[in-house]
Amino acid sequence: LERLPRDPKKLLYGSRPERGLETALVVMERLGKQGSDLVLHVAGYDNSPPQLQDYYNALWSRAQQMPNVRLLGPLRQAQWHRELATARALIYPGVNGEFAEISCIVAMEAQAAGTPVIALKKGAIPETLPSQAGILVGDPDTDVMSPTYLDLFATKVQELATTDPLWRSCSFAGREHASTLDWSGVAQQWQEDWARRLAERASDPWRLSLHLQRTGEREALAPESRAVEAT
Repeated sequence: LERLPRDPKKLLYGSRPERGLETALVVMERLGKQGSDLVLHVAGYDNSPPQLQDYYNALWSRAQQMPNVRLLGPLRQAQWHRELATARALIYPGVNGEFAEISCIVAMEAQAAGTPVIALKKGAIPETLPSQAGILVGDPDTDVMSPTYLDLFATKVQELATTDPLWRSCSFAGREHASTLDWSGVAQQWQEDWARRLAERASDPWRLSLHLQRTGEREALAPESRAVEAT
């Protein structure tokens, strides 16, 4: 996928619709009015929650009427990765309300593909996406539907899409950061934690006595352990 040609006009949105697609469509309206030739490609979902179906349908209908938006429909993982590998940037302008990402998978995948990300600086986004790998806009309290934020986000999208040195720098930084986003660190932490817990329990004579009783190894108790049990 790394050898696939990039489409310099292609933006991508792949998060769940309720997490910022409405904001993204407003950003694209602004870009269109500014004469930008950027086109937003939107990956869909085929597991719409019933309570959000009307909202989803409204978003799809609105997107279909916009000349600078393309609906890709639900994608398999390989198809989604291909879209990422050929996009100029992934956008995630966020949503108002209490929702905040705890770990943005699409941002991780974008970085692995060398695709810069432009996102609202909220929740775990700054942790998932270092500033060198993209552009962070606003803050947790930002009103994403305010003209100020929408204009700034649109400006940053256009800047990243048209400035090759900036794009290359973000792309390289994203790949570098993505190489650290695996489970090895978590596995190491868990292993060390379990080893510590086991060592603590094994050093307690009373716990050791109970363990050996349960396992039928009472005769293996050290004299000092039997003395503790006797008391």
